[in-house]
Amino acid sequence: MRRVTERPRVKQRELTKPWCSSGLVCEWGCATIRGMRRITLASASFALPLLALIVTDACVGDTPATPTTLDSGNNADTAAPSDVSVPVDAADAATGQAIEISTGVNHACALTATGAVYCWGSDENGAAGVDPKTASTCMSNNTSFACVTTPTRVANLPPMVHLARGLGDQLSCAYSQTDLYCWGANNHGQLGHTPGLGDVAQCGPSKIPCSFTPTKVPLTGAITSASAGFQFACAIAGGAVSCWGTNGNNQLGSAGATSEGTVYPVPGVPNPATVSVGLVGTVACAISGSDAYCWGANNFAQLGHAANTGGDITCNSTPCSSGPVKVPVGTSVDGVETSGFVQCAHATSNKLVCWGYNQFGNLGLGYSTGAPLAPITSLDPAFSVFSTRGLNCANTPRPDAGTGIACWGPNVFAQVGDGTTGTKLADGGMGNCAGGGPCVAFPEILSGSGVKQVSASPEFVVILRGVQMFGWGRNDLGELGHAPLTSGDSTCNGSVPCALNATPITLPP
Repeated sequence: MRRVTERPRVKQRELTKPWCSSGLVCEWGCATIRGMRRITLASASFALPLLALIVTDACVGDTPATPTTLDSGNNADTAAPSDVSVPVDAADAATGQAIEISTGVNHACALTATGAVYCWGSDENGAAGVDPKTASTCMSNNTSFACVTTPTRVANLPPMVHLARGLGDQLSCAYSQTDLYCWGANNHGQLGHTPGLGDVAQCGPSKIPCSFTPTKVPLTGAITSASAGFQFACAIAGGAVSCWGTNGNNQLGSAGATSEGTVYPVPGVPNPATVSVGLVGTVACAISGSDAYCWGANNFAQLGHAANTGGDITCNSTPCSSGPVKVPVGTSVDGVETSGFVQCAHATSNKLVCWGYNQFGNLGLGYSTGAPLAPITSLDPAFSVFSTRGLNCANTPRPDAGTGIACWGPNVFAQVGDGTTGTKLADGGMGNCAGGGPCVAFPEILSGSGVKQVSASPEFVVILRGVQMFGWGRNDLGELGHAPLTSGDSTCNGSVPCALNATPITLPP
């Protein structure tokens, strides 16, 4: 879909996003993250059963060679919270029983209590589960794209138990206890079979192989985890990790995985618990016991050691691993997520440990100079890593002992959720952040109760409150489950449809 300018090796897409051309490919750390503001969601109160963090990738700059721990502690410079109203209309009007959500680059899906999957947003390559030829048409950057503007049930899909933990770039996956199904683009075999063989269509201007009909991925054994990313995907089946799709940087786990569309076992990850695939880079990670393992590209220390050290080899002129590498986190971990450029693990001691790209403070070391940042004490005492996508959001306690959601990062399309598209720095000042565009440089806390899950794309956010979904941010391709410039949409970054405030996303009866 929309193209993210490669910097240095960011994903190729079919259309340049305005926030990329303004220099904000994934520059979300934006300065010292110290202050915080509290946002009250009117007509809603949230109770978060767990703490979850969405951390995303920076783009250039310092690259720490070892993981860095964001520890708890006091921060004398933290700004006093202030209230900002973010209205939520019809907060309790739930017509669908959504129990799980997941977002891709510019589409999203929801799983219901009956095992049905509904998707919406970009459908150029069938990732929303609708034939692109019969889908609606949306305009993005003066170009028309197939889109699905209301949640639509994915046909020909048996009851599912979970969505993939993060959808991919024009790729969706869901699984039961025994079967994994994927649909969308298949130009690199990311559906688990050879491109063009068994695909039901050719999609987009480039006529790439695709399937809007779910395709069963050939896996053996009980499926316990799955994740989709940039032209590849991975799953845990039968107690072992397998990956398929493109393998330019050994992100499938070995140099021998040369046939696109073939499902390859990943060696060297005993008894894996969870797996995560990079949305904007070529890295995958998994938890094994109390350790984190990662494999793929290592040009920015994504594997937890400096480039061209630790047994690195070369893949297409890029430092990479020959297989999974145990990351020297320094403590026991029980969760890990990757964007492909920055990785974060959740330690059993309730610390967050991150490594990889560090231009804009995403590792807690500051940006450009590597000067240390004060801990984000407003997000203590614990994190559970949720997803590494294009925007930071976290389930977190509030200073008043309540619970809420905190978001920070690029704010070109109001994706931070504070009702603005402006910039806020840690000292409360205004002005563009390090990347040269609007961002919020510290957590904006949305207070309330009942939020079960939050999933963030680079430019929009979807949350699940009870069984009702809400979303905000960019909406030119129906990412928020309604047609652009309806349901109270505003315009951001010129004339791009967006929602400044949380807007209900309703499943059909």
